[in-house]
Amino acid sequence: MRGTGLLRARGVDQPLEPGSAFHVAPRFLHALENPNPEDLWVLGVFRPEGSAAAAYYPDGTPAPTNED
Repeated sequence: MRGTGLLRARGVDQPLEPGSAFHVAPRFLHALENPNPEDLWVLGVFRPEGSAAAAYYPDGTPAPTNED
């Protein structure tokens, strides 16, 4: 990881910095934010496999995509 940013989930902002690690449960609504001018680099490992773009709301309803 390089840069700094925020992990947002359930109204809580968790700072991210080099060396940070976090786990997000499947279908858990969250966002990574980079409020800084420098790039934020993260490494994502997805299990089970699937698209990181496959987002869902807390009730399990698929979130709209850029194609919707």
